[in-house]
Amino acid sequence: MKEDQNFSKACKEVLEILKNTEEEDFNKIPQDFLNNLEENADQNYKTNIDLSKEFEEQELLPETIDLLAYIYRKYWCSKEEKEEFDTIMKKNDIEYQNEMAEKYDINKKLKKKEYVKNEETLIVETEKDNSFLKKVFEYIKSFFKKR
Repeated sequence: MKEDQNFSKACKEVLEILKNTEEEDFNKIPQDFLNNLEENADQNYKTNIDLSKEFEEQELLPETIDLLAYIYRKYWCSKEEKEEFDTIMKKNDIEYQNEMAEKYDINKKLKKKEYVKNEETLIVETEKDNSFLKKVFEYIKSFFKKR
């Protein structure tokens, strides 16, 4: 439900932005697409678009940026620009996938064990790949054993 609301708001933001684009660029967008934006736009939503600010400074919904990227690629890019755009998008997607894979890597989470001692929780990584860190940790631990 929230996604539909954000999409409707994004359509409204995109229409507001398109009202302020060059006529030549605006005319490159098919009327069917513009009608679709109009039909889906939340007419009660007040946009926060400030024409005195740069595009990067605008507080736009992520869906708005996605729609604008689609319009840019589909209707405004030359063939060379499309190729460059696609390359950037693929690179960004790979980076995002790597971040998510690392963030939600079940193997990393399973290799950690929790030990409770003196009401404090210590998390010790048991991977052998971190031998340098393990040596440092053991060295620091040795100071506490001497006392």
